[in-house]
Amino acid sequence: MPPPIIPDLLDFFPDVVLVEPFLGKTTLSSSTYGTVVSHPAKVQGRHTKVRTSDGTEQVSSVNVLFAGVFGVQVRDRFTLPTRFSPTQPTPLAVSRATDENGAHHERVYFV
Repeated sequence: MPPPIIPDLLDFFPDVVLVEPFLGKTTLSSSTYGTVVSHPAKVQGRHTKVRTSDGTEQVSSVNVLFAGVFGVQVRDRFTLPTRFSPTQPTPLAVSRATDENGAHHERVYFV
C-alpha cells in the first residue's frame, strides 16, 4: 500500500480551524462541547449545493477542507479564521473522501 500523502501536502492547507466536539445537551437543551482542537485546513468561500442529513438541499457559501480525517460531525462547533464572517457559521454537511489507503480527508460545508 502506498504511504499517505497528506504530510507532503500540508503547504496547501494554510488555515487553522478550531473544532469543539459536540458532547451533548444540557437539561435546558443548550449544547455542550469538548476541548478545542486545532486542525490544518483550507477554507474557501464558494457556493456549493449540498444535501443535509435530513435530505434537504441547501447552498453552502463556505467550505473547509481538512488535511486529514479527524472525525468531525455536523453537530460540532467550528471556528473559522477571522477573515470570515461569521467566524462560527452553521455547519450543513460533512463529507469524507477515501483513496487506496482508506479515509483521506474531510470537507465541511457551512451556510
